[in-house]
Order: sequence, then structure tokens, then C-alpha cells
Amino acid sequence: MTLQSGVCTFYVDIIPANDGFTELRKNYLSPSDTVAAIDAVIRRILKNCPLVIINVTTGRLCDGPERIRIFKADPSFKELVSSMTTEVDNERTLRVVAFFFGYVMFSHVWQGNEPSFQDINDVESKSVWNLPDTPLNEKLRNFCKEVRRLGHNWAWSDTCCIDKSTSSTLNQSLTSMYKWYANSVATLVFLAGVAHPSKSGDLARSIWMTRAWTLQELLSPNVIFFYDSEWKPYLGDTGSNHKESPDIMQELADATEIPRGTIVTFSPADLGVHEKLRLASMRSATVEEDVAYSLIGIFKSDIRPQYGEGTDALGHLLEEIVARSGEVTVLAWSGKSSSYNSCL
Repeated sequence: MTLQSGVCTFYVDIIPANDGFTELRKNYLSPSDTVAAIDAVIRRILKNCPLVIINVTTGRLCDGPERIRIFKADPSFKELVSSMTTEVDNERTLRVVAFFFGYVMFSHVWQGNEPSFQDINDVESKSVWNLPDTPLNEKLRNFCKEVRRLGHNWAWSDTCCIDKSTSSTLNQSLTSMYKWYANSVATLVFLAGVAHPSKSGDLARSIWMTRAWTLQELLSPNVIFFYDSEWKPYLGDTGSNHKESPDIMQELADATEIPRGTIVTFSPADLGVHEKLRLASMRSATVEEDVAYSLIGIFKSDIRPQYGEGTDALGHLLEEIVARSGEVTVLAWSGKSSSYNSCL
């Protein structure tokens, strides 16, 4: 700065465009960019999650947007955003998001008037914790308590997490269920008819082993826990995954007549068409269409559920299997024929 006739004259150096400050800004990741990257991971995770799920802390049913809102109010989200100032840490982002949104699935045999989607929403607090004290409501609460004890936030039960009054929601749930079990952090199996203390063979002889839907609930999860009627671990096994229990897996292998390793790491390609149908033939369903619908994931089928079609549902499934595999021998059934036979 110089003085000329009482006037201050400032000389300002022109800062080169590529100075250190500009370079610093180039390397800086704005919070909005960080959030956008996290949002992309959230969308990818939720795409493979159930539509509605139970928050085991509040007991309330939550859809995807509500789970996102809860996550963004959680300290883990704020810590994740603040930790990434120069670049997105994709590995950490996936780990944090997957952990927060991880959910536990329920597998059981329906025992009557189970608590429904409407039942929970009709309670003033809209919480499973405030449902009337009945044995079946208590079964649901015990499941949620066990999920919470295992350190997870979210739980899914087919009784109350599907709005069965909406056909589109019901159909999407039926066709996605295999994927939901496969992507769960764990599946808890409640064996209502197995007394405590349980003994070897109780699982193989349980009603759970005879139901159509429970076949995929056995095969698709990576982590599974079996509980007796008092919610105690089957055979007293307190391990971190009953699929790693040689005794339990051998019991299941003997009962199903498929290799133990196949049960542990099952994928639909592991078994042939005849073997899958053999397993299905050992099970039954209260609603006849469920014989077919429960196999959608195991066969990677594209059939559309439509309750009311009766035994034709199985016919549609078999038709698709024949078209894909060319194995016409799957139609070599014995017993009473259905109305669908005339179409084959």
C-alpha cells in the first residue's frame, strides 16, 4: 500500500488459479456429496429388504422411508458423514449402512389368530409391545425380545409385516420372501411343539418340518437359530449359527435326505428339479396355492401369485419348470389329477 495525495492506493497480487487453496478445494468432499453417496448405498440395501419391518425398540412397524429417517437421526450416520472429508470410503459406508439396516426374520408355524398388520395399527401406540396379552401376541413379543438381545434393530414376521389387504403388497412379499430370508442377518425358528429341554430328533419330528413355507426358510438363510417352546436354543446350542452345528445339520440332513453341506450353503442351483419337488412333496400347506407359491424362490420362478386359482397354481409352476428345463418327466405325478391337466 502507498499514499498518493492523501489517497490510499492498494496493490493486490493476483493469486494464480492453481494455487494451494484451489487444490485444497478440489480435494474436499462436500457434505452433500457425502450424503448422496450414502443415499445410493441405502437404496441398494433397502432394495433387498422387506417392505415393512418392526423396530424392536419402539415395537412400531416401519417402511423404508421411516427407516431412512431413523438412520439419519442416528449418531452412526452423523459420524459416517463427518469422517469422509476428502473421499468416499465405500467399504466403510457399506459396512455401517448394512449393519444399521440388518434385519432378522421369523420362521414359525401359524397357530391360529396371529397378530396382523391391522392389529398393530389398531393399537393406540401402534406397537407390538402394547398388544393385548395373548399367547400369540406374546410369541411375537418374545421373537422381538430375542432379536433385541442378539443386538439387532429390525425384525420381520409374516404375521404382521405384510398388509394382506393390499394384493400388490401381498404378491410382492410372496415373490420376494426367499430373497428376504437369504439377505437377513439371521433367521429365528420357533418350534412351538418342541418341549424344553429339547433332545435330538425333536426338530426332525416337529410340525415345522412338515410345512410348505418353512422349506425356503430352512435353506435360504446364511445364519439360523432354532428355539424350543420356551425360547431356549435347540439342544442347548448357544453357538453363533446353528448352520455351523454338526449335530443339528446332520439331523436335518437325515430328515431331508440332502447333503448337510447343501443345507448350510444352499443356492437354487444346488438341487435339480426332481430333488426340489421331492422335498416339496414332503410338506403341506393350509392354503392349496401356497404349495406352489412357497417354491417361487427355490425355483427362481416368475409366476404371479393369485389366490383363488387353487391347484392351478401348481400347474402354472410346473408348466414354467418344464418350459425352462425341458424335463417333461416332472409331470409324472400319481394320484388325483387337477383341472390343470387338460392344459398340459
